[in-house]
Amino acid sequence: MPTSKLVGAVLAVACVGVVGAAVNSGIRWTALRGVERGSDEALKSVFNSNALLGNTRAVYLPGYGVVFSAEMDVAPESTPNPFRPSFTKDEIARIKETKRLRIAVLRDRMSRLLVNFADSVQVGDSEAVAMAVTLLYSKVEDTDAMPKQIVIWAPRGLLRSGNAPAIAANLKVQESF
Repeated sequence: MPTSKLVGAVLAVACVGVVGAAVNSGIRWTALRGVERGSDEALKSVFNSNALLGNTRAVYLPGYGVVFSAEMDVAPESTPNPFRPSFTKDEIARIKETKRLRIAVLRDRMSRLLVNFADSVQVGDSEAVAMAVTLLYSKVEDTDAMPKQIVIWAPRGLLRSGNAPAIAANLKVQESF
């Protein structure tokens, strides 16, 4: 019995060593934390500080790049609450139009943030810098043709090139409905 415990302990240590080696990516996590905080401030300034629901998070995927994710309600002032539990059909239509216009502003801000992020993240020029924003909607809203998530990405080298027309033409945008 003691031999099996010893073998188990050796295997556990070996597995931890292998996993630890696989996780070491060379990414400067302190730089990513700074970009996360900068993203939070930039996203809060788009509409208001209540629009960002939690903090931006960075995930590095070896061979792909870095993805920054956030969750937002682009019109938090229109969320039902105990003091305003229901909306008329006209108000629901107005909320949808407000969100549609604000989502267009958000897409533009996300694209500009990627260019800023590219200088701060230490991934290869062929690796992607991406931003994903999940959008919150209340149960009463009309969400037809409204994206639930927007993901925008491009290779870091392109984003760092300074060639605005090339960046605009080659940004990848994916919206999930």
